Amino acid sequence: MNKLTKKCVAAIASLAMAGTLCVAGAVTMASVAWGVPKPPLKQATGDPADAPWCKKKDGGACDNLKTEGTLTIKKYKYKESTDGNHQGDGLDGAKFTLTKVTKIDNVDLNYSEFSAWSTIAGVVDKLNRGDATGAKLSFGSGDGNVYNAETKNGGTATIANLPVGLYKVVETPPAGYGAADMTEFYITMPLIGSMTSAGATKATTFNWSPEISPKNKDLSKSFSKKLDDGKGHNSVLAKDGTLDYTIKAKVNRTKSGDLTKDDISGFAVFDDFPTAAFGTNVESSAVKSVSFGDGDDAELTSNTDYEVSIVKASSEADGKNLESGRNRILVKFKDPGLTKIATKLNGAKNGDPDVKVNIELTLSDEYKNGNAPAKDQKSTENTTVVNKSGFFPASPKGTPDANKPDPIVSGDDEGTSTVKYGWFDVFKYDAADEGKDTKTGLKGAEFRLFNTKEKAETCAQALTVEKTSVDSITNCNAASSTFKGDEATTQETTGKLNAPVKVQAGTNIYLVEVKAPEGYIRLPKVKAVNVKEGETTTVEFSNTKKSSESNWAWFNLPATGAAGVILFALAGMGLIAASVFLYMRNRKEEEQQAKA
Repeated sequence: MNKLTKKCVAAIASLAMAGTLCVAGAVTMASVAWGVPKPPLKQATGDPADAPWCKKKDGGACDNLKTEGTLTIKKYKYKESTDGNHQGDGLDGAKFTLTKVTKIDNVDLNYSEFSAWSTIAGVVDKLNRGDATGAKLSFGSGDGNVYNAETKNGGTATIANLPVGLYKVVETPPAGYGAADMTEFYITMPLIGSMTSAGATKATTFNWSPEISPKNKDLSKSFSKKLDDGKGHNSVLAKDGTLDYTIKAKVNRTKSGDLTKDDISGFAVFDDFPTAAFGTNVESSAVKSVSFGDGDDAELTSNTDYEVSIVKASSEADGKNLESGRNRILVKFKDPGLTKIATKLNGAKNGDPDVKVNIELTLSDEYKNGNAPAKDQKSTENTTVVNKSGFFPASPKGTPDANKPDPIVSGDDEGTSTVKYGWFDVFKYDAADEGKDTKTGLKGAEFRLFNTKEKAETCAQALTVEKTSVDSITNCNAASSTFKGDEATTQETTGKLNAPVKVQAGTNIYLVEVKAPEGYIRLPKVKAVNVKEGETTTVEFSNTKKSSESNWAWFNLPATGAAGVILFALAGMGLIAASVFLYMRNRKEEEQQAKA
C-alpha cells in the first residue's frame, strides 16, 4: 500500500469512528460653683469688693454688700458635630424654674455671711455627682424663693434682680426636645469661679451677670421603629396577617453623674397603632419582648421590670398626644427595671444603649383582603398602614405633673413605619409562544411565596435535588403558609391565579414554581417581584413542553438509540467498509506487481 493510500484509509477510518460518540452644654455645679472638691473656703482678710458676703468696716457695718444679679439663659438646639461645637440655632419655648436652697443639713443659710458659702462649698462634690439627697438640701417656696423664665426671641430668657443664693434649676424642654445632658442642675448667684495661672489659683471671681447656654436635643431623633426584616417569619402576604415591629429608644439622662431609678422616673415607650388596620381588641400580649442593651442580662421581665397597658383615648391617663383613630400600647418601666437601666447607663463606655421593644400586630380582615384594581388602575382603599411610636421622657421623681415633659410622638421620621400594599398575579404560558401577540395560558402550575431571596433559593434547590412533593420538603417550609393549593395554582384557559394576591409593595418578594403544568418542565428559577402601592403587577412564567419520549431532557440532544445517532452509525459502517475494500484492492495490486 502506498503512503497516500495509507493516509486516506486512516483518515476515513477516523471519520467513521467519530461518527459513532443630648451631650454637651448643660450646666452643672462644676462650672458654676467651685468645681470638683476644693478645700473649705476661707474668708480672706481683704475680701473682694464683689463677694456676696458681708465685708465689715472698722465700725462693724457691712460695706458694699450686693444682694442681687441678673441671670441670662441662652437656649440652643443640640447640633451633631465632630469638632466639639454642638451649638445649633436658638430654641424658644424652654421653661426654667429656679428654687432657692434655704437649708443644708437642716441649718439655715444666711447668704450675707461667709459661713453659708463655706457650707455650700462642702456639698459641691455631692451635687456634681448627682447626689442631691446626700447633700441634705431644703428648699424655699413662694415669692422670693421660686423664679420662672421661658426662652423667647431666639432662645433667650432673662431673670433680673435674682437674689443672692444657691438655686436648683429645673428645665422643661419645648415639646419634642430634651436636654442634651440634664434637665436639672444647680447654680449660684453670683456665679463663683476662679482665675488660675500655671495650675495655681490666683483669685476667686464673682460674676453677678452670668450667662449659661444649655442645649437641647431633638428627641424625635432618639428613637426609631422598623418592620422586622422577616428572617424569622414571613409577613409580606397580607393574608398572613402579622406585622412584627421593633422600637428602639434612648433613655434621656436627667442629670450628670451616676443615675438612680429616681432620676429616670416615668420613662415609658409606646406604639400608637391605627385601629383601622389592626382593630380595637389588641391586648398587652402584643408585646413579645423588652430588652435594654446587649448581653445575657439584656432581657427584661414582664410585670417585674415593666408593665404593659392599652390606652384607647387621649383623655385617659398616659393618653396625652394620642391621635384619634389610634390606640396606644404602653410599656412603662417599674422600679426594678429602672434600676437595671440606670446601672447600665452608669457603666456605658461607648454611647448609651437602647431600649428595644418587639411588638407583633395582626391586620384586620379589611386590610388582609380587598379587591385588586383592574389593569392600569390604582386602589387607595386599605393599602397603607402608618404605625407611629414614641416615648415619655424621664424626669426626676417628684417632678410636678405640670413640669413633666410631654410624650414624644413620631411624625414623618424614623419613628414611624409605613407599610404599603399592592397585588400580584401570575401568567403561565407555553414557551413555544414566546414573541407571539397571543400566548396560550397553562393551567396547573403551582407556586410558593417567600420574603427573602435566601429562603426562596433554598427551596428551589431542594426541589431540584429531592424530586418530591413540595409539602414534604423541609427547606420549603419557610414559604407563606396561606399561599398554597388552589389559590397558588394557575387556572385553565387563563394561565393566571384564581385572583390577584395582596402583598407588601415597594419591597422584593420571591416566587418559586413548585409544580409545573402537566406535560411541561418545571422552571427552577427564583423570580423577584416588586409591586407598586395600590396596583396589580402580573409576573410572566414560561414552560417548555416535555418530549413525547419516555426519556426526555430540556434540549433535543442526540442520545443512544435515537434516529440521528443511527444515521451516524450507518454512515460510519459504510466508510469502514469502503476503507477495507480499498485496502484489499491495493494489496492485491502490490502482490501482482511483485510477481511480475
